[in-house]
Amino acid sequence: MHPGHRGAAGNCNYEELAEKGKNQYAIGQLVAALASYESALACKPDPAYAEKAFIIACNLPQVEKAKPFWKQMPPLMRQRALAICCRNGITEEMLDAP
Repeated sequence: MHPGHRGAAGNCNYEELAEKGKNQYAIGQLVAALASYESALACKPDPAYAEKAFIIACNLPQVEKAKPFWKQMPPLMRQRALAICCRNGITEEMLDAP
């Protein structure tokens, strides 16, 4: 069996979901891409998937959607991704707000 074939959600191919999200993002299907990365994260909590979902949520821009992913990323990754959010009017203060 492929190593990425099973996840927390049972039969879940998180690698395939992430690849689908990457492809959807590349052609501008942001809502679909975000859903794909959310599904990948449900299978495998991976900071790289959280970063991708965070960036997509910022590009929509949807601060409420971005908040959970913000909390899943390590500090260095947060700072790198934050620049993208700031360009879309989403600030660190907004992301840290309850």
